[in-house]
Amino acid sequence: MAVRYTVLRLLTFFGFLVALWLLQLRGIWLVVAAGLMSAITSYFLLQGPRAELSRKIEARVDRRVKRVDEHRTAEEEEDDEAYDEPSRPDEGDTPR
Repeated sequence: MAVRYTVLRLLTFFGFLVALWLLQLRGIWLVVAAGLMSAITSYFLLQGPRAELSRKIEARVDRRVKRVDEHRTAEEEEDDEAYDEPSRPDEGDTPR
């Protein structure tokens, strides 16, 4: 989905670039004007793909956070179990 959104943004930019070049705009102003026009146009025309991409990224982040929390909880439980067990001295360490 990220590739699709990026391609649509680039097509919008290059579309404005060609249109402005045909209107005899040249130099740095060609690139600046095409960039501004494509950014404004993309903001409105690509709301759907941008929202879909955002939802997918959010879901992926939520899955990772959940996985990290589960791992952290498991480690904390192991640490708690190890802390609660009384330590036994080794047989070789006892004084005679």
